[in-house]
Amino acid sequence: MKIKLLSILLLCLFTSCSNSPKNEEVSNSIIIDINDYENFIEKDFFEIFYIDTLIDLEFKEDFYLGNLYRFKKGINEYYALDPFLGNLIRFSKDGKALNRIGEIGPGPMEMPEIDDFAYDQENNELLLSSYSSMKISRFKPDGKFVSSIKLKEQLDQFSYSEDRYAVSMTYFNSLYKNFALLNSEGDTIKTYFPFPTDLSPISLKFISGHITNSIQGGFLFNEPASSKIYSISSNGDFEVKYEFIGGSDVWPERNKDLIGDFFQTLSKGELTYITRFYEESTDYFFFNINIKKSSSRAQIIDPRFGYYDHKDKITYVSKSHEALLRMKGPLEVENNMFYCYISKANLNELKESDKEFADILDNFPHLLLNDLSDFDTPVLVRFKVRI
Repeated sequence: MKIKLLSILLLCLFTSCSNSPKNEEVSNSIIIDINDYENFIEKDFFEIFYIDTLIDLEFKEDFYLGNLYRFKKGINEYYALDPFLGNLIRFSKDGKALNRIGEIGPGPMEMPEIDDFAYDQENNELLLSSYSSMKISRFKPDGKFVSSIKLKEQLDQFSYSEDRYAVSMTYFNSLYKNFALLNSEGDTIKTYFPFPTDLSPISLKFISGHITNSIQGGFLFNEPASSKIYSISSNGDFEVKYEFIGGSDVWPERNKDLIGDFFQTLSKGELTYITRFYEESTDYFFFNINIKKSSSRAQIIDPRFGYYDHKDKITYVSKSHEALLRMKGPLEVENNMFYCYISKANLNELKESDKEFADILDNFPHLLLNDLSDFDTPVLVRFKVRI
């Protein structure tokens, strides 16, 4: 089996159909070495970041969010998606729910489900994707339907920039590629990242791998078992932009198609890996990274927030903190700030168990942590770089 996989990978590498990155050995990628203690610096969480604001999301009776899979800033509002509940909701800047976007149903102006969404800032429109119907539909912020395009393959995630769709495809697609760049009509411009045809079919959307917008225009993308994050322009050029390395702590890039082995090793806490949460601003690359389990730690999960500073070319990453086991993000960025979310219940537990956190929350008296009726609702947390 391993010989067959190696043969396929070598064939893809040396044929013109592979679309493999060119000259990665001489790439100008930013290397983030987790074992470089001079440039990969661990500090206490609140030495690196501080909470700039907390936004208590308020919902209407007929729709609700349990988690925030994708979160975007609009002109004067926020948009948040919970694909499990099929709700994309528009919020005011102070967290009040304004309306739902995209009705669930079989009709031409409806969505069978909402798997992901993107925001077209130029036209002030929301673009919603449906996995089963293989389409992307446009809506106005007030929920009014605009138009739809049909896709040729199923998709996991997608992003939109400069009249181009970047689509992360499922491992069920007939092209055996993990990524496609589409034009505004949904036609394929280019495909990337081939994988073996005998790879077990699996949708990796909620596990790892991510697609988002690059600050230079175009997109950032990484494959599920890869520590390389690619920059892909709207005209199809691409290169490695960020690469996490660290000896045996990081899954070997040559084994990125051995998905089963990757998750088996990961489940034992034996890997340091970049999660699906990362976003880029002008001066910073914010990320969530899970650090390999240490002998003194009982849990196999050890998520950290960190950032790469483009000016001083140093990476700062937080030490372990109880809050990071309960918080998801970064979801969105504003130069030196990034957004995460945490449930009100978890926030209340942190207040009871962590004096430092309790003292911080005292600065936000508007947050009603004693309201037991909506303890599962998400609270937006905006962090700001301290260093």
